[in-house]
Amino acid sequence: MYAIVVTPENKIVIGGSFTEVNGQPRIGVARLNGDEYEIRIVSFGFTQGIWQQRNTTLPGRTYVFEASADLNNWTALRTNVAGGYSLEFMDSTSPGQMHRFYRVRQVWP
Repeated sequence: MYAIVVTPENKIVIGGSFTEVNGQPRIGVARLNGDEYEIRIVSFGFTQGIWQQRNTTLPGRTYVFEASADLNNWTALRTNVAGGYSLEFMDSTSPGQMHRFYRVRQVWP
């Protein structure tokens, strides 16, 4: 691969000396299409000292809710399969935590 460009539409274009990408014939240039669905935070905050966060999801997909004190080491707090287009996560261990970061990521098969 010789070049990678991100377009204004957030598409990735690669250039190089290849003849196929992902089993499809592409001679030297290809646009990569990833999963275009983004996980978004709908709401978040403390309720009675417990962190709660609602995220957009896709039904049937598995998501893991993780916490970190340093953004390097992540601990899975809960894993759920989404039944709809949003999913709420709660951190019952949040009371007493001085600094905590959260993330939600989709688990791929």
